[in-house]
Amino acid sequence: MSGNTYYLSQRFNNSPGSATTASGSGTAHFRHGGNINLLFIDGHVESASKARFAEVTKVHCTAAENFWWVQDEKRNLEKLTW
Repeated sequence: MSGNTYYLSQRFNNSPGSATTASGSGTAHFRHGGNINLLFIDGHVESASKARFAEVTKVHCTAAENFWWVQDEKRNLEKLTW
């Protein structure tokens, strides 16, 4: 399955996409019991809900970047906003 673009799109350089379209660089996938695994620069890892993902992501975004495209366990696309 290494050639499956679903897996190849999950990269370290994901971006939020535009206001109406998901990023071509990939989306964040909440497929671990509805959570996502986050790796922090200090080396710790958290299993994060969408609310926690938004909390830690928004500090690295500009005011205009108040969203991120995400997918759930069934690969349904959703625009997560804060």
